[in-house]
Amino acid sequence: MPGSSSDEPIVLTITEAAARLGIHRQTLRAAIERGDLRAVRVGRRWLIPVAAIDELLGGHRAGA
Repeated sequence: MPGSSSDEPIVLTITEAAARLGIHRQTLRAAIERGDLRAVRVGRRWLIPVAAIDELLGGHRAGA
């Protein structure tokens, strides 16, 4: 099962994902709104799959 073999989360919040990418939260939110980055809205929170960040970066791991 993905994510079960390590302590790395499978989803990140907007703040966590922006920090991992080294960009501002608003820049990340704009990418989500444009459809450049997959994300799921749960209530008022956005959750971004780590796999979606990897896809955005063309397979390169963010923060690695």
